[in-house]
Amino acid sequence: MRIEDVESDVKRLSNDQKLEDLPVSKDILRLARKIKIMEKKTEQNNGEFEQPIVVASSDQLHTIYEPDSNYQQVGLTDPNEEMPSSEFLYALMTNLSERFQPVQLTKEDYNQNVNKNDHYSVTRYLLNNFGEHGAVVALLKSCHQTIIARVLHRLRDTLSQGNTDLRFKDVRGSWFIFIRFDTENLCTIHRRKEQIYTKHLATHEFETLYDFEWELQCNYDRSTNQVRSVQMNLLKVYPNKECTRPDLEEKINFVVQSFKNSANNIDHCFDPSKPFPVAVVVQTDLGTADANTGSGETQEMKRKFCFLF
Repeated sequence: MRIEDVESDVKRLSNDQKLEDLPVSKDILRLARKIKIMEKKTEQNNGEFEQPIVVASSDQLHTIYEPDSNYQQVGLTDPNEEMPSSEFLYALMTNLSERFQPVQLTKEDYNQNVNKNDHYSVTRYLLNNFGEHGAVVALLKSCHQTIIARVLHRLRDTLSQGNTDLRFKDVRGSWFIFIRFDTENLCTIHRRKEQIYTKHLATHEFETLYDFEWELQCNYDRSTNQVRSVQMNLLKVYPNKECTRPDLEEKINFVVQSFKNSANNIDHCFDPSKPFPVAVVVQTDLGTADANTGSGETQEMKRKFCFLF
């Protein structure tokens, strides 16, 4: 899975395609509640910036990269769950307009022109108010399912090329989209979890091996409102505690290496100077134990609570 191929897919969809040719208006009504606007914290409102966290535990195998410690959610921070999706979409549009493309929007005009059962009405509303090349439409053109589908298709190809028996599916309810910005940078981030499973060695029934959390980041040129680069990060890996396969570490490392090989900003995710496996410190029910020495744990406990990268 080459980052160049992923970037080409994203740029073709976001920069070259027209809004009316993309499924933005179909997807946005159901995705609106999943979109979070994130602004970089300032020293005035946050003191010193927090640092990325690297942890591991029995529930969370390894946090490779914790990306949002310096950002806070703004606007729509406490959405009313009873609010109809069409009203929530209007709230999202007004928040995006306020921060990226000031336009005078009114609820009356929105209600008159947008019909939640007609996604073309959403497309017309967006184009009439923000234009094809405006910042709001540009951002939303990277907030739809087709972009994720292209990446997952490439990941499936990578798994099949590796002659592995790994399969994966999405973890329901885990997909979120972040629109993150500061004075100089603007990006959209898709963050999801996928579940890796395969056939059990003995029973030949499907068995869950682990979940992994990852993100696709689309970085924008604010002067042109176009995607200028794409990044991919593997964030966390969650093992199935019930899985006893002796090759589980190998199965985990295959996906880790797939992301390592595809990432163009790998320095903050992985240390290429460290060969696999790299031991991590884990938290167990008996307290903190060093996976290098096994102090406080038997070898069996260590196998249960820690897999080495």
